[in-house]
Amino acid sequence: MRRGSFSLFPPPVRPEAGGKILLASHLEGQREKGSEIQLISGCGGTVPAPGENVALAGDCIGAEVENQVRGMRGGDVLLLENLRFHAEEEKNDEAFSRALASLCDVYVNDAFGTAHRAHASTEGMTHFVRTVAAGFLMIQEIRSLEKALVNPEQPYVAILGGAKVSDKIGVIQNLLDKVARSLSERDGLYVSQNSGD
Repeated sequence: MRRGSFSLFPPPVRPEAGGKILLASHLEGQREKGSEIQLISGCGGTVPAPGENVALAGDCIGAEVENQVRGMRGGDVLLLENLRFHAEEEKNDEAFSRALASLCDVYVNDAFGTAHRAHASTEGMTHFVRTVAAGFLMIQEIRSLEKALVNPEQPYVAILGGAKVSDKIGVIQNLLDKVARSLSERDGLYVSQNSGD
């Protein structure tokens, strides 16, 4: 049972007010510690370089990480190691979810592309954190999706990508009465076409 509240708008993170930031993420395909590519080397420069206020954790849970979090000061940023080093992440394991949640007071999900997954870091830990919010990028994605689905400008063409068509059946059915044409990235063919087109 969720202990706290959910907000579409994330609370402001103000380092000068004592805010401490933990960043958690994953790299597909990374399954064990000691893998050739760890999270920091796979970020492509999108994470600030380690320095005075940015530190790297050797794991994402455990006593060492807990000590690092306790030692953080206002304005500090700690990048946790790849969540996928733990099989419990994808299994949405409750103990793993609780361990992640114990590191923070506020949970902000800014990963729209993985928000649908029932993993420990996207669903499980939200039950054990006081405040849960969508991040600014997530809000932007939701607003763009709303604009495209609620009252789209015409002509409206939907281009669907991805390997598993079965995952998109619901989306396709929802779009059929809204789109002038729908294209599949996989085979480059028209999947559907309204008679009015």
